[in-house]
Amino acid sequence: MVTTVKTLSDLKVMIVEDELLIAMEIELLLEDHGCHIAGRANTINAALQVIHSQPVDCVMLDMNLNGEMTFALADVLDESNIPFLLVTGHEQDRLPQRFRKHPLVVKPYTHTQVIDALTQLITD
Repeated sequence: MVTTVKTLSDLKVMIVEDELLIAMEIELLLEDHGCHIAGRANTINAALQVIHSQPVDCVMLDMNLNGEMTFALADVLDESNIPFLLVTGHEQDRLPQRFRKHPLVVKPYTHTQVIDALTQLITD
């Protein structure tokens, strides 16, 4: 759980995204802001392997991976006290109520929106 991390340069972020080019772009953006990439996953199982194999401060979580909603993964993150940022093509009111407390970035997004949302995640 992120409690002492207060700058992006201290963050170990896992990226859960099924679109390779988007994942690579996010990775470069986060690295440019000093983040360490804890892993990249394009499936729920791959994400769970990363979470269980190494320290992860927070997760940037696409809510839809190749047509599969990632609500079960989000529940695991909540239960494990791992903060996460939701990435989706839908507005927050279309998410299940239990996820509306998490920062949200709606596609298409800007780099500034991603960085602002991560900053909100670690300072809340």
